[in-house]
Amino acid sequence: MKKVFLAALMLVSTLTATAQNEKKSTVIENGNETTFIYPAKVIVNKGATTTVKITGETDGTEYTYDITQGENSKALYKETDTNWDFTIPFVNKKNTSLSGQQRGRFIIDPTFGFGLIGATEQGSNVDLSFGNGSFEYILDRIVGFEYKTTRKSHVGLTFGLDWRNYKMIGNNRWMKNGDNTFIAGYPEGADIDYSRLRTLSLTLSFMYGYDFNRYVNMKVGPVVSFNTRSNIKTCYTLNGESFKEKDKEINITPVTVDFRAELNFRFVGLYFKYSPCNVFNTNFGPAFKPMSAGLQFSF
Repeated sequence: MKKVFLAALMLVSTLTATAQNEKKSTVIENGNETTFIYPAKVIVNKGATTTVKITGETDGTEYTYDITQGENSKALYKETDTNWDFTIPFVNKKNTSLSGQQRGRFIIDPTFGFGLIGATEQGSNVDLSFGNGSFEYILDRIVGFEYKTTRKSHVGLTFGLDWRNYKMIGNNRWMKNGDNTFIAGYPEGADIDYSRLRTLSLTLSFMYGYDFNRYVNMKVGPVVSFNTRSNIKTCYTLNGESFKEKDKEINITPVTVDFRAELNFRFVGLYFKYSPCNVFNTNFGPAFKPMSAGLQFSF
């Protein structure tokens, strides 16, 4: 798992270096350059004269910019979006009519999250309440695609990773016997350290987003998890001897779904997830449905 984590961080670092965060429109007219951040609409009409109309909003203030130029003008219109730069001269060019800003775009917006895990509909002897030490790490939005539905809303598909640690407390521990996982007690007289079930998942998030303003936004939608790896580790001391018991290839449900909601302010956000799916295949382990809440940070 460490190799997977390091590889993911290297991928994020490489991709982040090539990404830009702002969408800009720039007009260069007679040597004077005017730049507009996040324009809502840019219309270029080519004829005997060329006209450009730019409308949008900056810090809550709406603006409109109009320019009309003849065929011999040296004015330029330039738009920058993520990894694409293109310049449209106002001289001898065809198909320069644009209707609105680019709606679809690939995104590289790596987001790291840390949250606490609880569970609902817990089976016999399962104790996974919030605060018992169960937690998760999330590396989301490594790469994805977004499509704007309106000026302030969009839908998106992003790829990520999710590590979850389900920790048992008290006198119970995770145990595996053949294909089955169950909850059992420790040997009598054992000095208990911990017992945890760990899962690693590849995730696809299908989210709807809404921008309240330039800095605050919310996202909601389902997250499909492909649960690729799992293991159990239990540590305790008995009669002065330390024991570390490990088991792999746990029969967890291969594909599960979470419903996720998040509220973000600049690069910091809050998230909540709930899954209606059991972590274990119910034929091979105790029933429980996880939920989690925590903080996330955009790089």
